This record gives sequence, C-alpha cells and structure tokens, in this order.
Amino acid sequence: MNFFKRTITLSIAGALAACVVAEYSLRPVSASWHYPAGEIRTIAQYSEGTAQAHFEADGLGTYGNRLTGHRSPPGAKVVTLLGDSHLLQEAVDDTETAGAVIENLARRASKPLQVKQYGWYSAGLAAYLGEAPAIERASPSAVVVVLNEFDFGANELLYSLYWQMGVAPDMTITLRRQPREEERGWRAAVREWSARSSLALAILRRVNLIRSVQADSSGAPAGPRPEEVAAADEAARMQVAAMRGLRERYGSRLLVVYTPWCRPRCTAQPDTAESQLLAACKAERVDCLSVREPMVASEQANHRFHRGFHNTGPGDGHLNRHGLAILGQTIWRHLEPRL
Repeated sequence: MNFFKRTITLSIAGALAACVVAEYSLRPVSASWHYPAGEIRTIAQYSEGTAQAHFEADGLGTYGNRLTGHRSPPGAKVVTLLGDSHLLQEAVDDTETAGAVIENLARRASKPLQVKQYGWYSAGLAAYLGEAPAIERASPSAVVVVLNEFDFGANELLYSLYWQMGVAPDMTITLRRQPREEERGWRAAVREWSARSSLALAILRRVNLIRSVQADSSGAPAGPRPEEVAAADEAARMQVAAMRGLRERYGSRLLVVYTPWCRPRCTAQPDTAESQLLAACKAERVDCLSVREPMVASEQANHRFHRGFHNTGPGDGHLNRHGLAILGQTIWRHLEPRL
C-alpha cells in the first residue's frame, strides 16, 4: 500500500513539475492580447511562424496599432495602412512588418514617417469605410488600403466581422456595425484563465486549430449557399461602389494595393478579383496598384516564397517577411513622390 501511495504521489508530482516546466518554456512563444492589459499588448504564437507582435491599444482594428519596433520621430508625417489579418502580421516580428519596411526606406530618403497599421480579422472594405472618422483622427498624409480576393463577394456582404456593407442598384452603400458579443460566465472565466497561462493558452489554440481543420475536412457540400446566390448582384457592384466610397472618405491621400494569392507561385496573369478591382479603380479615378509584378520578379530572381512559413505548407498562408518586404517597398515607391 505504501508503494502504491508513493507511486501515485510521484506521478502527481511529476505531472505538476512537467506543467511548470512547460508553462515557463512556452512563455517566449505563447502570449495573449488579453493579459496583461495595458497600453502596449503582446501576442506570441507559433502556429504560423514564430514571432512576438506588439500592439498599441488605441481602439482601432482588432487589437490596435501594430507597432513597427521604431520610435516615431517628432513631427513626422503619418501614413496609415488598413487591411485584414494580413495587416495584423502576427507571424512576423515588429521590425519585419510592412510598416517597418516603409519607415526604414523613408528614413534613408530623409523623409521620416510614422506608419500606423491596422488589421481586422475577417473584415475588409466595410471596416475601412465605417472606421474612417476614427482613422482620420491621426490626420494621415496617406491612407493605404491593402486588399486581396477575399475582400470581395459574399464574405464582405454577409459574413464580415465588425462591419458589413450593402450595395444598392444605384451604388449607394449602407454600412452595418456588427454587435460584439461579450463573453460572460464560464466562457469569460476560461478566457481569463487561459490568457494568464502560456500552457493553457497553447492547449486552447491547438484545440481550436484541430477543430478548424476538422471543419474544413468535414465534407460539407461545395457550392455557394442560398444567401450567397441572393447577394450575387450586390457583390458584382461592390468593387465600383467601394472604390467610390473610399475616394469620398480619403480623397487624394488614398492608395489601394492588391496582394495576390499565389499558390504556391505567382504568375503574371491577374486573377478575376484583381482585374475587376483595377477596372473599378480606373472608373472611379482611384490610385490603385497590384504587387503581382514585383512578387513575380522577386520569385524569379530570389526563388523565395512570399507566403507561408517554416511550419506551414509551401506558399500557404499569410505574407511572410519576404512578402511583407515586397509590399512595403512597393507602397513606398508609389508614395515617396507625394510625401
């Protein structure tokens, strides 16, 4: 009996020791925005890349202003970048973000800038239109909207978080702010507890990742949903209406940039959303460009993937540091003459 108790005691002690070691070992690579609360918050994760991302909690975007790792020079002009999860840039460190690349190039050209960059999960055009008054508070000298093919169609009309938009036949835009559901009860307690523990947070993230993979492979029937079919007419009008709305809100300071999804390599042929966007920009006199050409040139010269990380499929996922460098360089080349 004493042997049995000793075995159980040692097993429990070993499990607790393993948890303690795992907790402290994971702290450099697992941290949550929710804790500790403060003006500067940190997300650390290793599910896509391995990085620590810092945000200034100023109320815009999902987490706030994505920091660049640089100090803002006094009196510097402000350039604001807007985008979806690609502008959250959680998978790279602060100094590898598109904003950091632009700031570095601006300093070399003796035109120091402060780049504010905001990203929203599963959001897009509606958020960039709806949040315009808050974005204007920083008096940006340029507003750069970074888009991809998922910013158009039924997702933006029906499923986008934070804001959703509608487009009438006369191109009138309606914006609907989406209510944010606050977690209460045991869900809030679990979130608070997991945010304080790197081990619990890592386990929770892994469970969510497994659930998402299972959902993707569940064999759900392919094809558009009925509500997506009903929204097809609105989606067809969206590019023109959205470009018109962005131009009305940001004027000549606006630059729209398209980032293609290259699976796994970029080709010179533009995709459908890209062609439609460039046509809409031309029709509405919006300054617009695609980073397809510089990405193709970079791939041919350097043989690098511009999406994906060491722990993802080749070319799969968000822009990596090489892709963000191309994005930042392309934006700067286009903005420099006007700043």
